[in-house]
Amino acid sequence: MIRTIKGRLGSSVQTKVAAVAIAAAMSALLVAYPTFILHHWASARDLLQEQRTIFTEVLAANAAATLVFQDQAAAAETLAAASRIPDVQAVWLYDGTGSRFSAWSADPTLAAPEIASRTTGAIFSSDRLTVTLPVVLDSEQVGTIVMVSSLDELKQVITGYIVAALLGLIGAVLLALLISTWLARRVLRPVRVLSRAMVNIQKSGNLDLHVTPVGDDELATLTRDFNGLLKRLRDHDEALQTAMADLVQARDQAEAANVAKSQFLANMSHEIRTPLNGVLGMAQVLEGVGLPPEHQGKVAVIRRSGELLLAVLNDILDISKIEAGKLELVEEDFVLTDTVATAFNSLADLAREKGLDCRLNLSPSVEGSWYGDSLRVHQVLSNLLANAIKFSEIGSVDVTVDRDAGGIVIAVADTGIGISKDVLPRLFNKFSQADSTTTRSFGGTGLGLAISRELVQLMGGDISVESEPGEGSCFTVRLPLRPASTPRSQAPAPVEKASVEDTGCRLRFLLAEDNPTNQMVARALLEPLGAELRIASDGVEALEFWRSERFDLVLLDIQMPRLDGIHVARAIRAGEEAGGCSRVPILALSANVMPHQIDAYLEAGMDGHVGKPIQVEKLYAAVDSALAAPSVSRVLSGQR
Repeated sequence: MIRTIKGRLGSSVQTKVAAVAIAAAMSALLVAYPTFILHHWASARDLLQEQRTIFTEVLAANAAATLVFQDQAAAAETLAAASRIPDVQAVWLYDGTGSRFSAWSADPTLAAPEIASRTTGAIFSSDRLTVTLPVVLDSEQVGTIVMVSSLDELKQVITGYIVAALLGLIGAVLLALLISTWLARRVLRPVRVLSRAMVNIQKSGNLDLHVTPVGDDELATLTRDFNGLLKRLRDHDEALQTAMADLVQARDQAEAANVAKSQFLANMSHEIRTPLNGVLGMAQVLEGVGLPPEHQGKVAVIRRSGELLLAVLNDILDISKIEAGKLELVEEDFVLTDTVATAFNSLADLAREKGLDCRLNLSPSVEGSWYGDSLRVHQVLSNLLANAIKFSEIGSVDVTVDRDAGGIVIAVADTGIGISKDVLPRLFNKFSQADSTTTRSFGGTGLGLAISRELVQLMGGDISVESEPGEGSCFTVRLPLRPASTPRSQAPAPVEKASVEDTGCRLRFLLAEDNPTNQMVARALLEPLGAELRIASDGVEALEFWRSERFDLVLLDIQMPRLDGIHVARAIRAGEEAGGCSRVPILALSANVMPHQIDAYLEAGMDGHVGKPIQVEKLYAAVDSALAAPSVSRVLSGQR
């Protein structure tokens, strides 16, 4: 609907015009008056300083002889001349050793300053002027004189200037107000028409309005341009509605794609970890069968290659979790020095193989227990240490851990190839390395530093780097960790492999695993324990075995056909409660080890978990912990 709106000047426009005029007047005066006042303040200060300095010089000249002849009475009489000068509060005379010789004071509360015999100059404070001059006789300083004057007279003068400036400012504001009022009434009357139109559009949101121009001046031209703007806004509004509909559709598609990506990564993680579990598992088995030295090195290469592949896979999954906002911290009390030493020792041998001098420096201030996510601290330090070793061919790698007011400071310094300044700003970006030659020469995904930065920021800290090409780099991590409320031992006792044959009877384990390769790996890793192993190919078969046979430990894969590990664990716990059976320990075997997933395993009644690919040390530790629980009346001992 087309509407015609006419009117006259409103008070809002008049107020704005008045405000502009007043602001202009005040701006000019606020620049001029302070300049004027400051100028006179400086002049008055200089004059006061000059007068007091001259008078102090006169007193110093008159008091020189009294110091030489040690005539305190004459000195007091000389200093008393200061009483004739307005605002002088006190005068002190010091001999050549800096000791007070004589004084005159109009204010008994003033304390005599302790002053060296060579101190000179004039100093202004908030309420007084202090003039300090040497007392000289025959070109030799025989003492020091100090005069203190109040600034009351100076302040009175400046106060008068300020009052005059304020009165002038008020007069200018009133004059600007009168002029602006006249201008608003006589010149800006047509603005009200345009103003009312804008108000109506704002309230109703109706762009189908038309404002009739008043007159034929610049304001009329503005009104016609305003009408043209309304038409363009109507066209843009229609285009915006269409774009919003397309955007909603694109958002829905992006969310669906993100869900599909997350599901794809989860599935790929499981599919990749299954063969990788076979590689690493069998490599660990071969390491323990006493192979000839020439074959032990080959097995070590297989295991290290598998671990590197696992690290790449973990980096990809971590960065995906970070992007999805699903990476969670697991904060608890932990021994920081143990976490740092574990990360350091895991890579120190690699550094020594390259001929690098690898050193760990732990400050005594970081000993004891701290509260935080030890796994993520370990991951960040491992990433930085691995980078330092990878990019250093000669020299050393130093890890320093210290404490400051903000928490913990970890520094990793190397003597490697260094980083140019133009690369530093993008160093922590995902999939970023210094240049393509770096990737060809040293390898890597470019995710380690990106993940480290995200983890450090997630823990509330920051990470920085200092580097020069050819001179190495130093990465510094600052974490706001706080000391733990309950101290823990510095070095927990190592977990030894259980030997079930020493218990007097052979224990029986039930393994539920659908993948033949994983079955073979688990059997090979558990075989040294001497337990009898029963293998079920899925959850349903595992339940059937449990109902018909007795087992001392159940190991459940989580993702199995027909019935998954969580449902099997719940069914076992429900059966134990219904039948009054003793509680059998249950361990989860899964590549899904995010905090909420582990919580789900424990909620289902499991006693622990072992991540895939299986690490033999962690497997044995979990078995020992489960079998050593109060519900299992056995004592396991043995030798690895």
